[in-house]
Amino acid sequence: MELFKIQKATNWIFFVLKTVLNIIQSITWRYYGIVEQLRKNPYDRSAHVCKIWMRNKSESDLEHSNKNNFIYFHKEFSNPCIVLNDNISLYSLNEKEAIFVDCGNVDIFNSKHDSFVYNTQYRYAINLIIMPIASFKQISKEVLLPKIPMVHVANHGRCGSTLLFKLFEVIPNALAISEPNAFTDLAELSRKGRIDRAELKSLCYSSLIMIIKHAKTRDSELLFLKCQNIAVYITDVMMDVLPSIKQIYMYRNPVQFVRSYEKLAITNGWKGLSVKELKLWCGMGHNEILHNYPVYPFHFLQKLSKFSKFSLIWITGLAAFNELVNKGYSIKSLKYEDLLTDPKHTLRLLMNFMEYNLTVFPDVDAVMNVDSQKGTKFTSRHIEKKKLEESFTEINNHLKVELNELCCDFNVQLFWETTVLVNKLE
Repeated sequence: MELFKIQKATNWIFFVLKTVLNIIQSITWRYYGIVEQLRKNPYDRSAHVCKIWMRNKSESDLEHSNKNNFIYFHKEFSNPCIVLNDNISLYSLNEKEAIFVDCGNVDIFNSKHDSFVYNTQYRYAINLIIMPIASFKQISKEVLLPKIPMVHVANHGRCGSTLLFKLFEVIPNALAISEPNAFTDLAELSRKGRIDRAELKSLCYSSLIMIIKHAKTRDSELLFLKCQNIAVYITDVMMDVLPSIKQIYMYRNPVQFVRSYEKLAITNGWKGLSVKELKLWCGMGHNEILHNYPVYPFHFLQKLSKFSKFSLIWITGLAAFNELVNKGYSIKSLKYEDLLTDPKHTLRLLMNFMEYNLTVFPDVDAVMNVDSQKGTKFTSRHIEKKKLEESFTEINNHLKVELNELCCDFNVQLFWETTVLVNKLE
């Protein structure tokens, strides 16, 4: 409770400071002609470099990134080519601008800082580099794609994709990237119907290029990319714009998936998913990959049980995978339970799939024996197992009927069957 009060007070102070300073900054930027320059600067001065003075994220914003996480001040205008440096990485984007962060000498992809890139970027950012979308697209054309094996792991969340990232991270000369938020932004733009498909493809291509450029600057021999779960709803777009990236959908048995989410809710004191959060994580809206499926109204989603709300994330993710397969996209499936059963064999299958000759096999057991999300709010290993299980939702007939209807609506198999997807990695 005390921590909650402190966080609430911090959020309020940050909001007040940001509001006051934004007003002052608006006046001074107009006085010194910065606003005019932002409108009229040529391409070679269109990267707006700003010094970060303070940062804060509210509880509802912890899994997302945008420039409003920071209080920042004008530093200079620069050539967009500065974002080609390895220490500068894509942080977020919207319809009008792309936001990069300069994290100095910190390797933002190294999980010793955090399991997720967006958290490391937020903590260690020194400067923001903000540029209009036109400049973002233009600078991405200057990046040459490295001719190396690349794989993107789409997923429904809570499925072991972070563990898989950790396995790739210990492969020599591999670059493993976990959850850059730009693809979360793209998926949300798509879900809300804010941009058409042509623009979505253009932004997706530039975003992929500006992530892959780090493999180029580091002379990496292998690239692994996994995003937050909602990127599954734009995986078709990724495959259209950059077919050279191999694709895998990672999943786990559905009841265990929901139990994993329940553990998090119990551990962190979450009340459950709001309708707004549920729509976001389930991709409900204008995503083309789900256009054959229902978009439930607010009142329907609100009355769902907590268990069913978590379940719907698994259901819509699987529906998106099925659509990718039905549309003829080349994508393999990988089950979390198979990874746990034989991680070495699974890693060998992945290397074969990527057509990569792994000469030095990493210490897989060392990775498997460590909590892949240690130090984050996404771990529940510090809570007594019996206490967690006592708080689980009872699976009764009423719940089964509710879930069966959801599964039928999205044409996926029922929760109570052993799940084995097509196109198995083997």
